[in-house]
Amino acid sequence: MTDKNKVVEKLPAMFLIDEDIYCRFHSDKNNNEIFNILESEDWNFYHHTDVKQPKTIKDIDNYFNDRKIFFDIFYKNKLVGLIDFNPEKSYLSYWISTKFQNKGTMSKVLTGVSDLFLKLGLPEIFVHIKEEHLASIKVAEKSGFKLKKRKVFDKDDVMVLFVKTRLPVKKD
Repeated sequence: MTDKNKVVEKLPAMFLIDEDIYCRFHSDKNNNEIFNILESEDWNFYHHTDVKQPKTIKDIDNYFNDRKIFFDIFYKNKLVGLIDFNPEKSYLSYWISTKFQNKGTMSKVLTGVSDLFLKLGLPEIFVHIKEEHLASIKVAEKSGFKLKKRKVFDKDDVMVLFVKTRLPVKKD
């Protein structure tokens, strides 16, 4: 069994995805910019059911305080999204500005970040997505994640769990 804390300690503060895209450990100085992006467009956190649209900058600050490891995503040096990792559950969560959706950016980022965690020693990594969010499911599939299970909470709340491993995936 891999010690997840040791994997986390090996994470680089910044890493390139391609010549235009890079990720960097989240900086609180970006909170205002993130709030302005979210305030100016549709709220689309595909991965969380518990996250409400932030009403104030304090909501953004609290959001980051609740997460373990956050990376800001940059495209041509412009902040465009976020990806975070919950080391307790080996879950990745992600969001990208609507202006950068449907361009393959998030698929590249999710592939790069998940591959990094697997190379650093995690045996598997997960994404948990609302079934209705087809775009986010497509991102997970393009990034090499495979469906592991589907959970129905009620008719309007169905979640799907995807996994990416270094070994073949067994479906529950």
